[in-house]
Amino acid sequence: MSAKSNAVTAGPSVAVLLATRNGGRWLDRQIDSVLLQQHVSVHIFVSDDGSTDDTCTRIQRFTQDPRVVSLPTLPKRMGSASANFQRLIRDVGAMEFDYFAFCDQDDEWMTGRLALAIERLREQGADGFSSSVLALWPNGRESLINNAHLQTDWDYFGGGAGQGCSFVLSRRAMAWVREVLIVHHESCQSIHYHDWLTYALVRAKGWLWDIYPEPTLRYRQHGGNEIGARGSVAAAWLRCERIASGWYGRQLRAVAQIVVKVYPEHPGARRVLAMLDTESLTSRLRMLSIALKIRRAPLDRVVFSVYFLAGYMQAR
Repeated sequence: MSAKSNAVTAGPSVAVLLATRNGGRWLDRQIDSVLLQQHVSVHIFVSDDGSTDDTCTRIQRFTQDPRVVSLPTLPKRMGSASANFQRLIRDVGAMEFDYFAFCDQDDEWMTGRLALAIERLREQGADGFSSSVLALWPNGRESLINNAHLQTDWDYFGGGAGQGCSFVLSRRAMAWVREVLIVHHESCQSIHYHDWLTYALVRAKGWLWDIYPEPTLRYRQHGGNEIGARGSVAAAWLRCERIASGWYGRQLRAVAQIVVKVYPEHPGARRVLAMLDTESLTSRLRMLSIALKIRRAPLDRVVFSVYFLAGYMQAR
């Protein structure tokens, strides 16, 4: 075990939900960076999804520290990071912690990240926190990914609040997300991004979400990233492919349908679903004002609107 075995630091208690799958080569650095967070009482809960490298061996070494708990291995693979995180939310979300944080296996947290997030949550009266991140490549190159674009009325229908690995939630926010995942288990299985759904459920509830403009972690880039940093040609191409294939529209629909189930009187959810069902260009032009409300970044709004007008957001 490479992490320092310090006594638990006094401060707010934070449950860190760490999902792993063949991440052994990065895991030590990530867990070390979590255990060395200052001014918080941190506890890490790890759920592994059938790793075939040395991930589980490394996890077991870390469990010598009482702050690290490995959840029982399930009999069959969950098959995705989203399903793994949903399992963590259901199994850990009912425990008595002040705050909850999502954690990827291959990043590196900056010192004081959790303390900063908690301070921001308290100052803003918010129930969710995320931040910009610093993309890190194997050659040492770093680049800021700015997630702190102006929040719009319904931006949570169009995507999350940045990378889920930067999310920190209040106790009541986690309890609410957990309840929805349990009650609407089957519907939530179709959601590819647990962080997108989490952001949507918290915002649609009317609770505040703080997006901090400065980076609080290094977001490691490598061949195993599902999408990777914005700005890369590969990432941009993958996003365009997902939109053109209708995959993104189906995900948007799935999120909006869950919001309708849990908030039947939500003023925007049914309008978003109606937007996705528009057939003619004339109808889509009428709905364009709604489309513009569901992305934050200016460039994303332009790209989204073009694809929407072209009919790629509609059911197919």
